[in-house]
Amino acid sequence: MTRLFFKAILFASFLLSTSLVTHAFTIDGQSSEGELPAYEAAAIKSNYQGDVFLLRGFADIFSRGLDEIGAKLNSKGINAEVIRHTSWRYAARKIINNQKKYGGVPVVLIGHSLGANAVIRIAERLKRHKIMVQYLVTFEPTQTLEIPSNVGVAVNYYLSNSSMGLPLNKARGSRGAFENRNMVDIEGIGHFNIEKQPLLQQTVIDRVLRYVKPVKVKKSAQLSE
Repeated sequence: MTRLFFKAILFASFLLSTSLVTHAFTIDGQSSEGELPAYEAAAIKSNYQGDVFLLRGFADIFSRGLDEIGAKLNSKGINAEVIRHTSWRYAARKIINNQKKYGGVPVVLIGHSLGANAVIRIAERLKRHKIMVQYLVTFEPTQTLEIPSNVGVAVNYYLSNSSMGLPLNKARGSRGAFENRNMVDIEGIGHFNIEKQPLLQQTVIDRVLRYVKPVKVKKSAQLSE
């Protein structure tokens, strides 16, 4: 009985993951089977892979799991840029300029704690410029915010027993896929190490690689601002 229940949980998780990806491709511009999503076609045409930003939380010292994710992405040929949460305007400006220059390339935003709040602010700023965010990840945001309607896929990892992290909401009318994932059942997990969990890191990396295609491998992630 236990084994059957475990298999059912795994199968349900697989279906959910497939649903999120399929939905994202639809709203990102894939109109028929075999046709490239608009963001991928733009990246190929412009020879620019897109923008991947990871934003740390308070004091720039409690979110070093994002540095690990950035370094792993960079080792796979993804130019991930890891910055402090107070530099969110810098990230927004850079993305806006690159969208004007390269036209519709992929955008990925990942943040922890105050950095999670900040990536939502970036997405809101990009919405004003009609720019799509293909994938947005938040680890334990400290405010109950809305995922704006220009986000294709958003996943919020939070802890229901945490005094700091909170679930998020989806903007009314949004066609994007969104999920609050309560990680409270993982032993030893907390606000200050949720982004350091190897399984969650790998899940995020695998999903990023669905949207952003690798280029020439560099030695380390860019650490800016």
